[in-house]
Amino acid sequence: MTFRKIVLLSICLVSFNGLPVHAQLGLKFSGEMGPFHGKGFGGSGNDYFTSRMDFRANYKHEDRKNIWSLRLRIRPKIYGLTNSTSIIKYSADGDYWHRTQKLSWGLSFSRERYHYGNTSLDLNFDVLQLQGTTLWTVSHNQNLLLYFKYAYRDLTSSLRNSLDALVMGGKINWSLSRYSRLGGGVYAERYTISNDINVSFDQNQLENSGWRLGPEFSYEFQKNHVFRFKYRFLHYRSELSADLNTEHSIRVLFGKILNRRWSVFLLLDTYLRDLPAFGDSLKYAVYTPLNTENNLYGKIDYRLNRQTSIFFKLEYSKDELFFQDLAFTSRQSTIGVEFKK
Repeated sequence: MTFRKIVLLSICLVSFNGLPVHAQLGLKFSGEMGPFHGKGFGGSGNDYFTSRMDFRANYKHEDRKNIWSLRLRIRPKIYGLTNSTSIIKYSADGDYWHRTQKLSWGLSFSRERYHYGNTSLDLNFDVLQLQGTTLWTVSHNQNLLLYFKYAYRDLTSSLRNSLDALVMGGKINWSLSRYSRLGGGVYAERYTISNDINVSFDQNQLENSGWRLGPEFSYEFQKNHVFRFKYRFLHYRSELSADLNTEHSIRVLFGKILNRRWSVFLLLDTYLRDLPAFGDSLKYAVYTPLNTENNLYGKIDYRLNRQTSIFFKLEYSKDELFFQDLAFTSRQSTIGVEFKK
């Protein structure tokens, strides 16, 4: 199913559900530019100029028992003035929730397509995720979340690498107070990798399957500042290696409004893993996560009015696209403007 068909299907589902009782349409645009130092995509370290834009649109409507939502996003980025590298990322996701006093359930989808290109690279990254979720309210300060997800990723360049994954998980959330919440659960994934590549390797060296399993934790506080923390620690094993390896996924967000004009934000979003060494004949079948971006940035925001703000951002990012042989690392400082409606 193409990206366009998924978007049209989602709009139709919302339309056929009847006129919304409470409908909201949101639009957001930001643009930024500035110098950066980058390395990757087969090149050496160089200093360039970068420009980036981010378009977002979301639609939501809600009645007493049902919530529909749809979100669209396009993010073009250009690195360098001559022999530039361009990255275009666009996505669509939506969900439906049916709510009752004790038990709620929902269905959601997410579709993402990325394109990376320069004089020596033409790579496309395509991800589709479908998920079903159940939320059971155990008490006034505790709930249980269960979910089942199917994920498919297709990476194409001079080769084609495909990933199929089935994910199951559960999580218990506790409300510690009006402003804070703690969560803990377990994550389990079974995956299969296949390749279509014109090389002389044995077919068994181009296929792989395995599992990833472990706990995850989260904490959230929101009052005079916002603090969100999520950590996932997984063991994984595959047919390529009998060893039990580990990986860590960490996301930390801090934000504070200093006054009616100024606010600051800090974000750490990273993925670390204990990756065994493989030769050229096996590297194509090594697991690559669905989210390949690692980010660390600080942002200062100045609000001009209710809809417009300007910002300054310092950022370090690393995008690992395929078995760490293909990665783009950059350090950048940008000035930008943001409009929202």
